[in-house]
Amino acid sequence: MHIAFVTPEFLRGDQLYPGGLSTYTFNTATALQALGHQVTIFLSGDTDREIAFRGIRVIERRTRIPWYLMPIHLLLKRWLSDGLDRCWASLTINRALRDRISVDRIDIVHYTNWKAIGLFRVSHPSILRISSYDPHLARYIEQDLGLKRPIELLPTPVDIRTGQRQEVSDSIQVKRRKKVLYAGSVSHIKGAALLFEIIETYLKRHDDTDFVIAGKAGVVNGRSCKEHLRLFSEMFPDHFQYHPHLERSMLDSEYATADLVIIPSLIDNFPNTALEAMSHGTLVLASDTASLGTLLKDGDNGFVMKGRDPLEWMERIRKILFDLPGDERKAMSVRMLKALSAHDKDQAIRRLLSVYQDTVNKR
Repeated sequence: MHIAFVTPEFLRGDQLYPGGLSTYTFNTATALQALGHQVTIFLSGDTDREIAFRGIRVIERRTRIPWYLMPIHLLLKRWLSDGLDRCWASLTINRALRDRISVDRIDIVHYTNWKAIGLFRVSHPSILRISSYDPHLARYIEQDLGLKRPIELLPTPVDIRTGQRQEVSDSIQVKRRKKVLYAGSVSHIKGAALLFEIIETYLKRHDDTDFVIAGKAGVVNGRSCKEHLRLFSEMFPDHFQYHPHLERSMLDSEYATADLVIIPSLIDNFPNTALEAMSHGTLVLASDTASLGTLLKDGDNGFVMKGRDPLEWMERIRKILFDLPGDERKAMSVRMLKALSAHDKDQAIRRLLSVYQDTVNKR
């Protein structure tokens, strides 16, 4: 089967940002290719080019606005800037997709995000992905849009490790100290303001824990997070490290050597961070607004925080790090792996292929 992914994001080098749509697309595409399927990525980007990235064909197209629509664009851009950009990107990438379909057999098109790139679609067998693994949201969207077919809940594929903890000696991990990891973009929607308060409050009171942040610096209240991150590096040089990006092996090492991964998202859609941390047997503490209710059960296979009081977060982190008995920690790791079973890459990809085939057959 030849599958075309249409996406606004994809990996552009060996240094990977943790989580996100680009990682989902890469993991799914490589798993399909490993099973013998042909994959082509259609990417909305900054240039026009066709490249091979780790064996995957990538066709990138720069957004173009048709000259006859330019007056409308200029008229509406002031009020609808983001929406217009998505419209033009979707139109451009689908034009490239139609051109390729006319000369190359493509069995199905997989749109990775219904808002960013799925506004316009080719008349071809296709599936449209909503970036959240939440049955309640699925039912709401079905009713709100009056869909004739139910939304399929397909688990995000993840490589489930053995669950054994890695003991790595490096400049970050000090045996007598604990390590707390945050992996993901550092931005308003991901809870950066709360994250900063937690770290500052914690490290001003305790010197037995290291904090590591791995991810691209975004914006909070119109200001870049880079300054905050730089200040923390200066204030707590022995207990705080920031990595704007990490290679996959280094990120895996961070997950495996962390004592706790925190996800303080203000709002989220089933972040990959939780899946990747749990696959390494690392405990997760997440906000109750991170859409992880189908995966995390507070006190059973992870921890869920209600509210956004940094002092309460700090106290919960302390209890998890220093008061949780070792046997209970191991038992939770076992329950984590059990909860992940539905997301096992082999099973998840088989389900996705079944949906592909069903869509092609109905077409």
